Amino acid sequence: MHPPISFKLAAIMEPPSQETALRFECYEARDAKTWKEFLAQSNNGTLFHDLDFLAYHPEGKFETHHLMIYQDKTLVALFPAAIVEKSPGHRVLQSPYGASIGGCVVSAKLKVGIALEIVGGLQAYAQRMNLTGIELRLAPNSYMREPNDLFSFTLQIKGFHLEHSSLVFMVPLHGPREGLVNRLLSATKRHNVRSSLKKGLFVREVDQGKLTDFYAILIENHSRHGTTPTHTLAELENLFQLVPGKLRLFLCQQDGVEIAGILLFVLNNITANTFYVCERQSLKREFYAPAVLHAYLIDKMAEEGFRYLDLGPSISDTHHNQGTVFFKESMGAQGFSRETLSWTNGASV
Repeated sequence: MHPPISFKLAAIMEPPSQETALRFECYEARDAKTWKEFLAQSNNGTLFHDLDFLAYHPEGKFETHHLMIYQDKTLVALFPAAIVEKSPGHRVLQSPYGASIGGCVVSAKLKVGIALEIVGGLQAYAQRMNLTGIELRLAPNSYMREPNDLFSFTLQIKGFHLEHSSLVFMVPLHGPREGLVNRLLSATKRHNVRSSLKKGLFVREVDQGKLTDFYAILIENHSRHGTTPTHTLAELENLFQLVPGKLRLFLCQQDGVEIAGILLFVLNNITANTFYVCERQSLKREFYAPAVLHAYLIDKMAEEGFRYLDLGPSISDTHHNQGTVFFKESMGAQGFSRETLSWTNGASV
């Protein structure tokens, strides 16, 4: 356990006479309830910031270093992170580790002066720990309850630079409910879905007991490309237990056979993420099971009050999956930026 540090920085954009003091404390098990409560009420917290979710990683796999940031006695930010050795001698404070997105969790009332102090404090902390830098991957601001770019902008003016970017495709669900699916889907996809439903395809939400069936289809999909899923079956089973209600499984059936599925991650009450999508490779193409599944989820997630259905990234500064992009856009998805920002120790704090 590293001792907490305290420091004062003049609050920029506040009257010169005003100062705030932030205190950075390492998370301990006794802080679990406080972390959960702040995460639930925050502006940008997600499942990937939930320490119960991150606990699926085997103990010792990561050198975790979670921070809780206080202004006097008030908790103002959470920072789930790990110290990661990127290369020999190159150790960085990284958020996320073993998840899709990370960075600081803050409230909707965050002010510029405090945001600047938080970032400066993280830099000072990394220097005190003799780390070579900090690396953060931030979610699109559409994940936020009250969207803004305050924190990402603060990082950049404090010396962070863009390391990597990708385009996440998200279906907006917050329009009028009536006719939503028809408005979002392209004419071709509307035809495909109607045709498939007439042929007997139907979607249902199932419980964890069907996870083995789903995973068999997922493995079949990945083996075609010579890859393996990010999570093992055991890890997914564990996640269902660690974060109850946050993983939801949907299967598409035809003639009594499960032919496709989607494993959905509920990131927060704004966004749900289709983390895994798969279909049997032997499936005849006229069934269009993925389109049927996505159309079903668009309607269901909108009914449940979500603002976005996140279909995941398909374009980055190093990769472009044209076929996947075409499919996601034909389901009504729009592109939002997900950025990885980094800072090197030695730059100005």
